[in-house]
Amino acid sequence: MPNLLDLVDADAILPRLRADTRDAAIVELLDALIAANPALAPLRDALLEVARQRERQGSTGFGKGIAVPHIRHADLPRISAAIGIAPDGIDFAALDHQPVRVVVLMLSPRGDNEAHITAMEVLFGSLNDADFRAALAGADSRESILDTLRAADTRRGVGSA
Repeated sequence: MPNLLDLVDADAILPRLRADTRDAAIVELLDALIAANPALAPLRDALLEVARQRERQGSTGFGKGIAVPHIRHADLPRISAAIGIAPDGIDFAALDHQPVRVVVLMLSPRGDNEAHITAMEVLFGSLNDADFRAALAGADSRESILDTLRAADTRRGVGSA
């Protein structure tokens, strides 16, 4: 099973999102992933459209201050994720109607269902832990977010201490 540090691109961690809307947060995180992986740039418009379609189907704000928008596309080379922190909260139309403070944008190749499901299990397994959520929501630097991910991986027995 992958660890969080394998899924999250360290260069796409935004300890303070500028965005104040759901759509702007998704754009900001996607642009961070593209900046970290320039090969994704030609896919930007298509990826944004997939994200918009997904949000129209139902909010990816699952509650407890967390949203996990996810984009599946055939031309993506690998699974990758970005994390953004919104200290003031963003209305993501979350299931519990509460503002979202942690947004994890995940990209995964269409066609590799097993890897996608496994990555989602890793993310949600950690995000369901109240201490992990609180640590992320309170993080104020890229390094503190990385430390939180590293600690979660260690607790799961997949990281190095």
